[in-house]
Amino acid sequence: MPYATTWDEFAETAQALFLAHPSRTRHSWKYRGKDGVLVLKVTNDVKTVKYRTTSRTELRRLEDLTGWMMERMTAEGVNDEELSAAPPRA
Repeated sequence: MPYATTWDEFAETAQALFLAHPSRTRHSWKYRGKDGVLVLKVTNDVKTVKYRTTSRTELRRLEDLTGWMMERMTAEGVNDEELSAAPPRA
């Protein structure tokens, strides 16, 4: 599984995965307290992207990306143009 080297790369790839297969894409995260490492993972069972960070400031970015995905997962009657609008801020 490839690790993205920057947050922007991870967020763009995660959004592309979601927009390509919204019903099959899921994300998860795992925190290892011993190391202080947060690992984020987005997959659609065909392609996977991961991102590793120790920065607490990136938690806000994770919150924005999660909100963006959840908003689109729970919206009823949303067309493709609305799905691709307003990606989370970097």
